[in-house]
Amino acid sequence: MFKTYGTGSKGRKVEDLERFAGLIISLGMNIPEGIVILSDIFAETLDNLGLNEESSPEQLNGVECPIFLTVINRDILNGMLTGKPYAIRSTALSERGGTGIYQSTFFVPNGDRERDLQLLWEKEREVYASELSPDAKAWREKNQAPFGMAIFIQPVQGFEFDGYWLPSLSGVAYTSYQGLPTVRLVVGLGTQAVKGGGLIYNQDPDPNKPLHFYRDIWDLKKADTIQLQTGDIGQISSQYLEIHRSINFGEFCRFFEKLAKLKEHGDFSLEWVLVGDKIHIVQCAPYEDRLPGDMTVNKDRYFLLAQGADVYNSGRNVCQAVVYVHSWSPVTADRLENLNKRLTDYILIIPQDAISALAGIDRDETTGRLNVQFGFRHFSNAGAVIEKQIDYTTRQMTDALQIGIRLVNHSQGLGASHFQQLCSRSDILFIGTEFDATPLFGLAGQVEYGNPVDISVWQTEAVALVDGETKEGFVYIAKETKRNKYSPVQVEEYKMAMRRAANDANKDNNDSAGALYNIHYAIGQDGSPVDYDPFKLEEDIIDECGLDGIRRDLQVVIDNRDLVSRHIPNQWRNEFSRYLQDLLGSLPK
Repeated sequence: MFKTYGTGSKGRKVEDLERFAGLIISLGMNIPEGIVILSDIFAETLDNLGLNEESSPEQLNGVECPIFLTVINRDILNGMLTGKPYAIRSTALSERGGTGIYQSTFFVPNGDRERDLQLLWEKEREVYASELSPDAKAWREKNQAPFGMAIFIQPVQGFEFDGYWLPSLSGVAYTSYQGLPTVRLVVGLGTQAVKGGGLIYNQDPDPNKPLHFYRDIWDLKKADTIQLQTGDIGQISSQYLEIHRSINFGEFCRFFEKLAKLKEHGDFSLEWVLVGDKIHIVQCAPYEDRLPGDMTVNKDRYFLLAQGADVYNSGRNVCQAVVYVHSWSPVTADRLENLNKRLTDYILIIPQDAISALAGIDRDETTGRLNVQFGFRHFSNAGAVIEKQIDYTTRQMTDALQIGIRLVNHSQGLGASHFQQLCSRSDILFIGTEFDATPLFGLAGQVEYGNPVDISVWQTEAVALVDGETKEGFVYIAKETKRNKYSPVQVEEYKMAMRRAANDANKDNNDSAGALYNIHYAIGQDGSPVDYDPFKLEEDIIDECGLDGIRRDLQVVIDNRDLVSRHIPNQWRNEFSRYLQDLLGSLPK
């Protein structure tokens, strides 16, 4: 039903729209026309530019459009109307849309052919780059999904008002969200609704009381729009009579009837636009409504760490570890990203400044690096994200700003809306609240990362609950923890100390240096702190040296442990000899 260019896949977003188009149209809704640049064009573009799945988004910056895509874009421009806006959207092979990970943007041709060609390519390039982002890679890994992307181009449904383009209403909708039909709406473009803003309706407004509806709409105050001269997204006041008169109250009420009929065929998530007397559907995908289920917890086995009403998603996730982030910095972000790759089903506790957009603005004082905002790659394998909030007073925030510190305050329920922007289509629970973490630090088995410590990990069962009906979330921690005899960080320090000692020994004793290098490489890489085996050895080194060779080299290390000990941090130095003996004893006979 859409015009296509190239070969390959249309991406899951477009495939879903086409799959359910007949059903949507039969219910009296419309799907706007569109163009799809198929996935093989993306692959060919990367190949033409010498890029691949491992390339970074920045490598697309400033590159020229390949000739074959320029030819396609010329034809696309021939069918576009000058001065009218178009959405340039991702339709990846790995997701159905609505994740918050992939990029969409807008384009307004002005009739200057060369300018329009260049700008269209820049918009396409921006969308393509999102498939190379670390968050997109984390999404594919989590879902075992393929790499690749198509581009979906559609005219933006709306009307012109004083040099701006906007629909009357738009937003997201669910046939069932936490057991209820749910429609989130905003005036103008749906960009704020996708990010968690706007009004929520779980039933159609009273058709006999339109003034109540219009009063609620009036309170929204701002509308996202497209500025037709520049193509940029901006905001204008929504409190113009012309805008409110364009809102078809009756058609919005009938939207709930259509959702009820749609539900007879399953549960769906939608992105919709209301213009005149027509609801336009620009995204439709199957959706699983996760109802709370069993919310009971054995209070004899667990203690309550936190509870709050700033929540997103619902359900019950039982986790096997707790990760606590003390403070947020570029170094901590890198460490958490690597730790997330090695962990699954864990509860992640973060400070509120990590999830704020401010996290990506300032520079870290210690490293000079630009701060990194918390993203999907940092929590893709978590079962729940808990934001530890602090309720600063206005005076505290003002005083901090005067000395150049911008404090973040999510205590008024802002955490969930920020989290939804990071990944709205996921089974990861979110709870934001103020709480005392002291009981957590009273548990045994804490594994510390960083110097000074910026991340702590406990191997302990934990339960995150979010009740979609009461809008309450709870975090329970098991009273008993598991403790490794040696932590991954500790063993990694032993490994690196052996390497440093080997470098020293190279000058005087090649035999000792060889043994130290062999044991350094034989000990496994820094692993997950959950079910960590400190005595696991690399199979390829065992095959190369043989078990007898490993025993011999390990004995050389034991005999020269004083050379190694001076390179070990004080807190682990006394246990080094015992670790070597335990490692020797763990080898198969």
